[in-house]
Amino acid sequence: MTTTSDTDSENVGLVDLLGALVMFPAVLAHELTHAAVAWPWIEATRPLDLVDRLVPPRLELNYPAGTPVVVVVVANLAPTMVGALLTPFVVPWA
Repeated sequence: MTTTSDTDSENVGLVDLLGALVMFPAVLAHELTHAAVAWPWIEATRPLDLVDRLVPPRLELNYPAGTPVVVVVVANLAPTMVGALLTPFVVPWA
């Protein structure tokens, strides 16, 4: 039996690849924002396979026991907070 994800991974087209290239900088900035806020508390690991590491770009953030809950929440919301803070600068361009 073939699942939807199996079918999708076999049918990657040019549009999918172009979409990944266009989104790469935004996704990378998003993930780095999480990591930058949580950096003092995390143990960051990367997937071993280069393709898994880059498409989509991601880090696995492991919080050690005893990490304050507020740190985890703020790190998870960091890209949203950065976007909200930048809204006054971006809206005039729209």
